[in-house]
Amino acid sequence: MEKHDEEIIAKVGKIIIESGIESLSPERLARDLNIDQRTLPCHCETTEEILLTMLESLESELNQLVTTAKQKKFPPEKELNYLFKNLYSLFNIKPYYLTIIFSAELLNKSPEIQNLLQKIKISAKRYLLQIINHGKEEKVFKSKRTAKSLAVNILGGFRLFMNQEQLLNKMVSEAQAIKNKSPAD
Repeated sequence: MEKHDEEIIAKVGKIIIESGIESLSPERLARDLNIDQRTLPCHCETTEEILLTMLESLESELNQLVTTAKQKKFPPEKELNYLFKNLYSLFNIKPYYLTIIFSAELLNKSPEIQNLLQKIKISAKRYLLQIINHGKEEKVFKSKRTAKSLAVNILGGFRLFMNQEQLLNKMVSEAQAIKNKSPAD
């Protein structure tokens, strides 16, 4: 990914976090980048293209995380730990990824967006299933529940945890903003 694309993704992420996905548009992106809309890259001409770019960026980062984890050849329990520590770190650094991956709004967007979102979720679940199945084969994970059931519960728990983390961070930011307001405000 080019540096310019990284800047655009960061700006799009800021818009999503501050104003929500519904406020995202090429016009808003150009305004926030302080450029003329006609100079936006070709993959940012429509809101759908911008969202697809965000999802492709997320997919790329997740694929890199998985590739790195597999190369380390950790035992299953360490690989699971590595995966979730790095996901936690990624979503804390780039919370807009959480917003888009769990967004109900995106489910009402184009089939292309829905398909990419589904592809990302399926890939994540498939990788988690590989780790769990390997752990069960190695007798490290001893649960009698199916790997699929465990994966669904783990992903659901992680989603809940990250949503709570986002809410907590938002509350802290709002409390800090209130604290920093002068009495005249």
